[in-house]
Amino acid sequence: MERGIIVESKIRAFSDDFKLDLGLDFITSTDWDVIRELKQHLEPFWELTIELQSQAVAGNHGAIWEALPAIDHLLRHLEGLKESVPKQKKRIRECVMNSWSKLHDYYNLTDRNHSIYACATLLNPGLRKRHFTDNWTDAMAKFIPMMEVTCWETYKTEYLPLATPRTPAPRKEVHIPIRHLRDQSNQSG
Repeated sequence: MERGIIVESKIRAFSDDFKLDLGLDFITSTDWDVIRELKQHLEPFWELTIELQSQAVAGNHGAIWEALPAIDHLLRHLEGLKESVPKQKKRIRECVMNSWSKLHDYYNLTDRNHSIYACATLLNPGLRKRHFTDNWTDAMAKFIPMMEVTCWETYKTEYLPLATPRTPAPRKEVHIPIRHLRDQSNQSG
């Protein structure tokens, strides 16, 4: 989209020259307005994609713990657009509604995998349970305890059995003769 907007004048010139050949594919001024507005609304998707792609080398970006926060961020953005885009802008509203619906479907798929997405987010020291209490509000809040139980059960059944028990090293007994203890108490008193 960005590149198309940059070369808009050249595309318009080409389109004008071949208007009859393009037929319904001719891009009108209204179409260009829609393209510019969509680009603006899609900016958070682009920024998040760039931020997350292939950067999990040090566990900073692109790691599984970022999935739920990223989807939450994009859903909030789309929910804001659902409220702010006027009903008269039918094409934009349709795009927003379709995007919200598809992203919500993907978000619901993470519910089937609490052991991956929710656990990774819950165990991230920078997010922990706060992410869920901050983002799972209203009707979603009732799912937080269930998510915690699911994560705990996953840990107990899948990971705890794999843990190597650590046997503490035996303590060395220190033998202090009683006469030394008496001598210390006589000195302090």
